[in-house]
Amino acid sequence: MRFKDKALDVLMQDSAFVRFLLSQGISNLGDSFRFIAVTMLLLKLTGSGISTSLGLIFSILPSLVLSPFAGTVGDILPEKYLMALIDAVRGTVIILFVFNSKLEVIFLLIIVLSALETVYSPLRRKLVLRIAGKDGVLNANSILTGFSGVAFLIGPLLAGFLTEAYGTGPAFSVAGISFLFSSGLILSIKTRRENLMHSLHRKSGFFEELSKGFSYVRNNRPVIEIVFTGIIAAFCSISMNMAFYPFAFDVLKLDSKEWSFLVSVYYGTNLFAMFISFMLGRNMKQRPWKIIYAGFAITALLWGLYGFTSDFSLVLVFQFIEGTVLAVCGILLSTLMQTTAKKGYVARVSGISDITAGAGRIAGMACAYAIIMLESYRSVFILNAGILLLFVLLKLLRPGMVWKTEA
Repeated sequence: MRFKDKALDVLMQDSAFVRFLLSQGISNLGDSFRFIAVTMLLLKLTGSGISTSLGLIFSILPSLVLSPFAGTVGDILPEKYLMALIDAVRGTVIILFVFNSKLEVIFLLIIVLSALETVYSPLRRKLVLRIAGKDGVLNANSILTGFSGVAFLIGPLLAGFLTEAYGTGPAFSVAGISFLFSSGLILSIKTRRENLMHSLHRKSGFFEELSKGFSYVRNNRPVIEIVFTGIIAAFCSISMNMAFYPFAFDVLKLDSKEWSFLVSVYYGTNLFAMFISFMLGRNMKQRPWKIIYAGFAITALLWGLYGFTSDFSLVLVFQFIEGTVLAVCGILLSTLMQTTAKKGYVARVSGISDITAGAGRIAGMACAYAIIMLESYRSVFILNAGILLLFVLLKLLRPGMVWKTEA
């Protein structure tokens, strides 16, 4: 089975896609530095894994408010310029971490970054679709995921050593500068021109367009399937993340280098997932839901095993498998969302998916926190394994979905 095909070659020869790919790779590298630096800073300020995980709560809150508005803005205004602006602002905000060490200020900066990411995400999906087209979006998502894997394979290791030697300041500086570079690259992208004047002179207003987005999702069964699957994945994943922090820092006693290595293993699997998506090729288009459900089943098994081990080497093996499987599922879900939604609704569908996933994350964090306080992190691992496996079994009892798109 070949990794390359004609469509893939055409995509990689498209200067717009190559520049976008570079911009995302650079910003992903910066984001990996930011992730390690924020984690180590919170651990230093709070002194415990469970307290460090509270940063996750603050990072989720903006999506509950901004996601539907972000999607509507993304469908009305030119995404390229908004993305470039957001990257520039993100770079500036990240650099502000260098000059602040108060916990409340750190949480405020986390909220601002999360709000910017909430607006950025629907724009990104829409721009990928516009550059690659529906026929090329699967390959585009796979390559972008692979580049993310390279960035997170290298970034956390470098950030871990940098933080260990010089503190978090240099890591935040590198992260901030990377987003400024990304902003410039996005501005240099030339894509097919859209009828912007038509967008700006819509007969309906902003809130009417927002309402249309919700109505479209509510009346589109394939889109509902994607959104609901995202809610389940978000609930379980964030619960696992909440429990994994005390597991990593309070049980495994990981230092900054070991934590950085673990993050590199987990997110670096995005590169492996890219090659898997190329190998699966047409099967991913013909049977995407079967692959997603199989991936969820494997993930549920791994989550159950986490509850019965405290061996770091074994945890790394589990992280590698879990990261690879979920990355492939993520490629498929993103592609399904981009190709199933009707043209003109892609960003709004993405925004609505983000807000429902955000609600799922809030519920998942509340559930995980209560269980950790009453029982232990191991109970969270086993519970989420059971929920995810039950979801897969219920889905397999009815006819599977098909790869369905709209013009």
